[in-house]
Amino acid sequence: GEPKKCDASEPSLIASAQTRAPAQYAKLDGRTYAKCEGTYKRSDDLIQGKPIWDRIDPDSSRFIFFCSGKWRVTGSQWREGLLAENGGSCGSFISSDDGAAEWYAAKWDGAGAVAAAVAADGLIPLKLREGADGHVKEQEVVYYVASLPPSMQGVKVVLLPIQGDADLL
Repeated sequence: GEPKKCDASEPSLIASAQTRAPAQYAKLDGRTYAKCEGTYKRSDDLIQGKPIWDRIDPDSSRFIFFCSGKWRVTGSQWREGLLAENGGSCGSFISSDDGAAEWYAAKWDGAGAVAAAVAADGLIPLKLREGADGHVKEQEVVYYVASLPPSMQGVKVVLLPIQGDADLL
């Protein structure tokens, strides 16, 4: 038979999207000023009504916070002061291009990075019928996961290198 196309209007997809809790871990990839890339974990602390994210890998020297309409990354030595001042003057090493609801959904092109939510096990969730950006280095493996409805009979995955060697795929 003919394979079914993914239909984002299927009730099972809509229900899972509406009940999904915000990510607890997310990753910033790229080559940023002050080496801000890494894996971050959501904290309970808030600045301007949004959670602070503390870097957990490769070290704990950075954190992400929301201030004046953008997500920002700076050194952890300033965390307590910025928390006490509810963001203060919003000083940071880098900032997002926009003010998406979650930092990992924001655009980071101006900072030379991309962001994505990751599961505690390191898997990056994919949304059906949407593109995903990412970076991979030599000898590095990145894992993705997608929830598929039982009615879906097939999946087509397209990998498109923007730069670098296609043999890394």
